[in-house]
Amino acid sequence: MTYVLRLPSLVTEGATARIEFVYVRAGDRIARGARLFDFSLDLGERYAQMCPPISYHRAVAHEAGQLLTFDAEPGTTFGAGGELGLVGGVVEDAAAPPSRAFRMVVAGIVWRPDMWSARAPA
Repeated sequence: MTYVLRLPSLVTEGATARIEFVYVRAGDRIARGARLFDFSLDLGERYAQMCPPISYHRAVAHEAGQLLTFDAEPGTTFGAGGELGLVGGVVEDAAAPPSRAFRMVVAGIVWRPDMWSARAPA
């Protein structure tokens, strides 16, 4: 089976998520509990506040598989439901249609100086 790797559902319509750090590459085997990527969530355009409503999160695999394709690089911005890649078994065909979303969990994290936003021009 092939599974689609999507941006987590906490990214709502009108919000943008930026990939901050990537732990996996296409072709990697993914174990349950493996770190996939860190991302920042910016709700500023949709929900204006007195301070920037930016939070940082980590996506972690909730099941095992092999990363067939992965199109997210640090600095890339995605909207709600953005498709980041495909996950499947060892001999899966990347051209096969995905059967469901790849299961992952998301945890809130703190900003770190090795994230993309630390190197981004102001």
